[in-house]
Amino acid sequence: MSDLLVCYCKRCGYYAYFQLLKNAVCPKCDISLNVLTMTYQDFMNLDYPARDKLLTEKILNSYHTYCEKISKGNHLYNNRQTIALLTNQISDLQDANNELSTANSELTKLNTELTEENATLEHDVHWMHDMIWDLVRKNRKMTADLRKYAPDLQVDSYADEVFKRIDAKIAAAKENSSPSSAIENEAATTPSTT
Repeated sequence: MSDLLVCYCKRCGYYAYFQLLKNAVCPKCDISLNVLTMTYQDFMNLDYPARDKLLTEKILNSYHTYCEKISKGNHLYNNRQTIALLTNQISDLQDANNELSTANSELTKLNTELTEENATLEHDVHWMHDMIWDLVRKNRKMTADLRKYAPDLQVDSYADEVFKRIDAKIAAAKENSSPSSAIENEAATTPSTT
């Protein structure tokens, strides 16, 4: 023997227990009853107010609200609303594209400015490099002239040592064809005299 089914009418709220679903027909409304998903024993364990509340919720949930019924026609075959929504989305995408284009042009402008500034700084570095080597040559010439015309004066032996190292680095750089790296190494290893 199978369990009893709890069935209810969604129109009038009548409920009854049936073994066969084909017999579940409302005697007042003459429509087939809906089956409750709860088992017979669980339904019988509920008191009468809990049963009424459960069936009321089931009946109310089975019906559509008036707003849903009114707007149902609006959802079917509404091409104008779809076109309007798509037009808004296209407009939003075009606005986003314009913002990205503006940002791209600003970044291009900034890149140009930075490239120009980098070229200016490279020119300044080359100018300073040339000036430093010009001063080193003048200092070397002055030291040689001082030795030549005033041999009794003490010339800084440290300067001689630095000049010898610089000459060695320049010779090595000419062999390696990279004078700037040798000069940078010399500047890093030479201690300051001040």
